[in-house]
Amino acid sequence: MGGNIGLALAWKAPQRLASLVICGADPFPADEGFAAFKLEFDEAISGGHQALIVWFEKGFARMGHKLPDERRSQILASDPEAWRATLNAHHVLSPNTSDQLVAALKKFSRPALFYAGTQDRSHDREKRIVSEMKHAEFVSLPGYDHGKSFVDSKTALSLVTPFLQRVAAA
Repeated sequence: MGGNIGLALAWKAPQRLASLVICGADPFPADEGFAAFKLEFDEAISGGHQALIVWFEKGFARMGHKLPDERRSQILASDPEAWRATLNAHHVLSPNTSDQLVAALKKFSRPALFYAGTQDRSHDREKRIVSEMKHAEFVSLPGYDHGKSFVDSKTALSLVTPFLQRVAAA
């Protein structure tokens, strides 16, 4: 969800950004896989906090991880309706708005880093938009899915930290 917020900022308020880092998000309309994800996640949201915990536990287990206590606390303190609003806004891109976002990204003049796992449905779509951006780079994470790409903070930081250091030095 955070990647789509970053994309929206690059589109609607690029002057507010010094750089852009996106993991597992792209400017194109949702595919059928996202529709199934959205339905499953919406059901978990409807079940309240405990159902969200179970949903996240299953997702982390698929990645071979345990849901961290810190994440569990964050979920329990969260507003399920805020999750729903974010989910509903997550991929509302129509072909028209997608075209506008793509055009804005092509003109984005700040450094950008996009990364995604090879098992993430956004992987090839991210790679495609990066190839059309002037100041963007793309890093592929072999064997990673969407969740593992951002849950593995050590790998994420190994990509993002040098990128931000280069941006700061420029």
